[in-house]
Amino acid sequence: MIAQGLVKMARQPSEKQLQRIFEAADSLASLGITSPTNDQVLEKMGGGSIADVSPAMREWRSKKKLADQIMFSMPDNIKEAGLRFTTQMWAYIDSEAKVRVDQAQNEANIKTIELEEELQECLNSIASLEDSLATKNTDYNSLKEKLNNANEEIKELEKSAHRLELDKEKALTRLEIAKENEESYRKQVSVLQNELVLLAKLNGSHAALDKEK
Repeated sequence: MIAQGLVKMARQPSEKQLQRIFEAADSLASLGITSPTNDQVLEKMGGGSIADVSPAMREWRSKKKLADQIMFSMPDNIKEAGLRFTTQMWAYIDSEAKVRVDQAQNEANIKTIELEEELQECLNSIASLEDSLATKNTDYNSLKEKLNNANEEIKELEKSAHRLELDKEKALTRLEIAKENEESYRKQVSVLQNELVLLAKLNGSHAALDKEK
């Protein structure tokens, strides 16, 4: 019962997988390898799973053994006809396979060319973006330099304005001092004028007294 359960649980290859495995085994047999091993079939297929190849090869060996028995009991003329048919069929299959391989190769080449063209377009776009970025960086650096120069000029203008403000304050101070000095001078002149008037009057009085004498 356990053995039957394990058989039921065993992995069975699909029809497509069976066909590939049988074709690989037939190809090896046509090369003179009358009993190809599972590893040889895997190598001929270019890879696969031993779990698929093993049961398929058991079936292939069973069918081959039956075919060999039938061929052994056949008359020679029928064997020769069967061999010719098999040879022709294999040649046809091999030719079809080559056509399909060539077709697949051509499609792969076309796809490769398309991908290379797309890649080149992407590289061109990247190069264009890099050039644009370099130009923008140059413009940015130029604007940054102009801004720095403008800031320096503003600083110089601010210094000049500060100096002018100081000069203005000094000039206003001197003007205030000059106004104060002018007022003082006017007072002094007024005092002197009064003194002169007084002196003139005194001189006039003395002259009159002298005449009376």
